Amino acid sequence: MSDFAEWFFEDTGDKLVRRRLEGKLQAASTTQAREARDLRSRMSQIQGTLEQRLDRLAKAFDAFVELSDVRAELAVFEEQTTIRHAAHRLLRTLVRHVTDPSALAGDIPALPDSMPRCPGYWLRPAVVSLSAAASGDTTGAIAALAEARDLDQARTATFLAVGLGLAGRPAEALPLLSAALGTPAEQTTYAQRALWRACAHGVYGDQGEQAARAWLTGYVRGLDAGSADKERAKWDSDADYAFGTVNLATQARRGLPDSLSGEDALTGPLVAGGKLSALSSWVREAVTGEPARSGAGAPAGPAPA
Repeated sequence: MSDFAEWFFEDTGDKLVRRRLEGKLQAASTTQAREARDLRSRMSQIQGTLEQRLDRLAKAFDAFVELSDVRAELAVFEEQTTIRHAAHRLLRTLVRHVTDPSALAGDIPALPDSMPRCPGYWLRPAVVSLSAAASGDTTGAIAALAEARDLDQARTATFLAVGLGLAGRPAEALPLLSAALGTPAEQTTYAQRALWRACAHGVYGDQGEQAARAWLTGYVRGLDAGSADKERAKWDSDADYAFGTVNLATQARRGLPDSLSGEDALTGPLVAGGKLSALSSWVREAVTGEPARSGAGAPAGPAPA
């Protein structure tokens, strides 16, 4: 073989080997770059997770410190807490037996002898009064009631009005309803609304319904002229839409002479009476399930939306 041939084959072989090495190096470099990217991605995820965990631990620690402070503050009211627990147990028992008042007498949880006196706290004598009333001890109930009312009349009236209703003794709660419902205002409390609904649903009998009606009448009477006119216009418009009573004025004029049919002083009460009658029928249907339209002369029920 000539020198040229030897040089040619040696040079070609070197290039082939070099290309193979360069290919392997390129593949290794690509693999290393990919692994480096994966490693950086995982490190960023781990870093983010650690930061989130540290943030959660910091928030949990702050909450623990705040809870410890709250517990330290509430420790001062340990006696009141004991009384509230006794009230909860008593009310839960009354709720379980609300459908069977006759079973209450032998199942009222006895108040613990160690229940603190806690002078000045209205709930203790109120709980004692409710427990005594539910157990049939009228004398003890009256004495404890007087003590509780001297400390806080409104809260005592609300608590005992609800408790006596649950205990199946609504008659004993009637003298407390006025103080429990309070004076009507622009905004009412949840307790006032719940008691008003209970009265309206007959929990306290006819006298309870009268108390609710008097409370609502007092609210309406206390409205200023502007608010009253605004409410009146809204109710009038809603009644026209809901009951389809827009033709009541025409019906009212039919039975009157021509000289009187244009007098609003005569037709107005008839129209208002028709709307109130339709509203009464609608409420009766919602409460009792009786159809709002029982005959040809019955007022129209609410128009379908």
